[in-house]
Amino acid sequence: MCFTTVHHYFGYFSGLSKKLQGSSIDIIQAYDLVENVKELVDQARNDESIYDKVFDRATQMGNSANLPSLQPPRQCSCQTQRSNVPSTCPKAYFKRALYLPFVDAMVTQILGPFASSQEPPSLTEESVDTILSYYRPDLPSPTTFHQELALWQQLWNR
Repeated sequence: MCFTTVHHYFGYFSGLSKKLQGSSIDIIQAYDLVENVKELVDQARNDESIYDKVFDRATQMGNSANLPSLQPPRQCSCQTQRSNVPSTCPKAYFKRALYLPFVDAMVTQILGPFASSQEPPSLTEESVDTILSYYRPDLPSPTTFHQELALWQQLWNR
């Protein structure tokens, strides 16, 4: 993958990484920051002008190294051992076969632990009682456990 692509996307992640490693950010701010970065990366991923620059730069790099022009591999109707991405031109092929999977993998690796689609498990009365009985000896005030839990649920729902 072209340096331009990596540089463009890692630019979003470098600031995020520094803030997440700091000691002054709380978990809610971290999730908000991660969500903002994810939205920006999604916008950039779907921006044709960015991919156009990446493809043009890769083509220029190939030309300067005296490589033949970029061509997708031949396609077969029954392909089992490699990607058989349908496309009408090299630019579309490389976008579908390399660029989009690369960006998606990068986002998954970096933002995966913060995935907003991961809903916390719903707490039933039985599971709450099980949690309370298990951690009761370690809790500073087990009598207020249900109220603390309600406060946390209210905070996370907001």
